[in-house]
Order: sequence, then structure tokens, then C-alpha cells
Amino acid sequence: MPYRITRGGVRSPEAYRWWDQDGGPTGPDPAPILEAAAAGDVDALGPLLFNDLEPPVFARRPDIAVGAAASRDRSRPHHSAATV
Repeated sequence: MPYRITRGGVRSPEAYRWWDQDGGPTGPDPAPILEAAAAGDVDALGPLLFNDLEPPVFARRPDIAVGAAASRDRSRPHHSAATV
């Protein structure tokens, strides 16, 4: 699958302004992230990570959302360690 070229990035001040305009919502409870990090459990940690700026940016720049989704799809393993 080819990469989709977007019309440019989003500057940090703009992303934070959009986040503020949307009420500054934050991601899920950080406790599981902190527990996985403290335990050194990278397999559990990865799926728990969250970027608070993604929702406001993706809402205003769907081209970036499409590119991010495609990138995530390509980075997912096609099998779990348990099935190897």
C-alpha cells in the first residue's frame, strides 16, 4: 500500500490551540500505562499509549488521520508471539 502524501503538517501551537478549543480532553486513565512501564512490559505498554493531540488534529485534518491509520496498520505484527 503506498503512503498517502498530506498537504503539510500541523505546527505544535496550532495543535494545542485546537486541543484547548475542544476543551483539552485527555486520554484514558494513565495508571495502566504507568504500571506497564514500571514493570518493563513493553508488549502491554505499546497499545496503551495515547496522544491527546490526535483527536483535535484528526478532526480538522482527516488526511493526517488516514495517514496515521495506514501507518499503524503496517506496523502491527501479523501474528502474536504466542503463535510463533
